[in-house]
Amino acid sequence: CEEEEGGEWMGGLFCSHCLTLLAILLPCVLSFSVPPVCMSSSPFKVLVLHGKGDTKDNFGSVLQPLQDGLNRSPAGREVQWDFLTAPHEIAPNRFAWWTLPTGVRSFDALEYTGIDESFKVIEEHWASQGPYDCILGHSQGAIILAAILAKASLEGYPVKPPYNILCGAAWPKPFEGIVNKMGKAGAGVKTLHSYSPQDTINPPDHAKRIQELCGDGSSAYVHGGGHIVPMDGEAIKAFSDFMFAE
Repeated sequence: CEEEEGGEWMGGLFCSHCLTLLAILLPCVLSFSVPPVCMSSSPFKVLVLHGKGDTKDNFGSVLQPLQDGLNRSPAGREVQWDFLTAPHEIAPNRFAWWTLPTGVRSFDALEYTGIDESFKVIEEHWASQGPYDCILGHSQGAIILAAILAKASLEGYPVKPPYNILCGAAWPKPFEGIVNKMGKAGAGVKTLHSYSPQDTINPPDHAKRIQELCGDGSSAYVHGGGHIVPMDGEAIKAFSDFMFAE
């Protein structure tokens, strides 16, 4: 507002016009000044399935460096991490997605006792807390994720995120029929298979075999850390490049 000759302000007239103009222009100015990334409508959601004998809280602590390194996409989209505990308690505060007779390995077993309950738990969690953009599974969590990919592709199982990371997977023996069948058309989603030649728990050749059956949307990240979810700078970049390729 300008000062009129004689030192008196015409506040009643000019300032009311100024306020009206400000009220009209302010939303427009703000809409142009806020970067598009700040206007992102939803976070990128990741569901994590732990390995045998773990819990969501403990595995969440173990993977804290990964969560810290992948808390936003390169474009600034928030990443939301969610961990789920398997339903079968095999020892105090130790849980599994299925149980096996003593001495039997998952890649040799003809049956995973209790896995149907685990499928149900994951499906219900997906329905109540999802959908998710990505599932990351480690060890037993990666094995059940391989079965989920096949069931979603061929049987209409409703859990089907567009991105999937399988770390240290082994061959899902009881589901080899449907997994092999999936290989004819692929999983229909993107998969990253993280494995290590130094893995002494699950043979890395099993992870390679699952990758081949997931089709054209699959890729691999090979590391030297053994039976782990790798979390160094190189691994975080590989995961980020996979999850936010577009």
